[in-house]
Amino acid sequence: MSDQIGNTNATFSGSGSGSGTNVASIAESVAESGPDFDALRAACETRLNASGQLAGSGGPGAEAGTHCAGTFDGWLCWPDTAVGTSAYELCPDFITGFDPARYAHKECGLDGEWFKHPLTNKTWSNYTTCVNLEDLNWRHTVNLISEVGYGTSLLAILLSLAILGYFKSLKCARITLHMNLFASFAANNSLWLVWYLLVMPNSELLHQSPMRCVALHITLHYFLLSNYSWMLCEGFYLHTVLVAAFISEKRLVKWLIAFGWGSRPSSYSSIAWLAVWAARPRTIVTAG
Repeated sequence: MSDQIGNTNATFSGSGSGSGTNVASIAESVAESGPDFDALRAACETRLNASGQLAGSGGPGAEAGTHCAGTFDGWLCWPDTAVGTSAYELCPDFITGFDPARYAHKECGLDGEWFKHPLTNKTWSNYTTCVNLEDLNWRHTVNLISEVGYGTSLLAILLSLAILGYFKSLKCARITLHMNLFASFAANNSLWLVWYLLVMPNSELLHQSPMRCVALHITLHYFLLSNYSWMLCEGFYLHTVLVAAFISEKRLVKWLIAFGWGSRPSSYSSIAWLAVWAARPRTIVTAG
């Protein structure tokens, strides 16, 4: 493996000094401000062009059936690679949970084509070796603590809602607002449990139903924002009944319910959906 890694890294050593400086400056910029995938792609094309390895360039070693053409998979730049071998590159440092000291690899088949994942039938780079296992175990522990916390909180909130709903003597405007606040917390906690228990452990679900995961994530944050909206409603109600003693509480509660569940959370959801739709071609990166 070390020989293959050395050969892979040496493949780009013949690039011109100008392109090398350009690549270094882009890499430094990425490290400081986060990944700019357009810049990474441009840097990769510069490297591949300099060594005559860009797909379709007809450079040396790119004959059909003898090599897999160099390519950019969305995260890393892979050089021209001989059939039946693997290319190795240092793991990207902009992915949370990856160890940049480890190596990812990409297999070149005997047919001169990059390995394709059986589930997606698209070219695939193996980043599983990049995972920092110590960090992964720590995150699993944190997730478990979160699951226990959300579950305990949900049970307490449901018990509170049952008590407030059962005793008719407690019915008043203030209790109505409390119940709506508790309901927003219950919905938010329930969706977090769904996210932690069903989505996070099941990576295949992310591949099979990506838009459903996006919908769940946006709905989750809708109720999260509703929590804060209802806190604002509670404060506004208390302020109003103190300042305007003769205001109609029934009418005030109707307006607060519309605001707590409607205006701000709905605005967020609409903006989030528009952002996902507009950015989807660039943000959903296929590491293949």
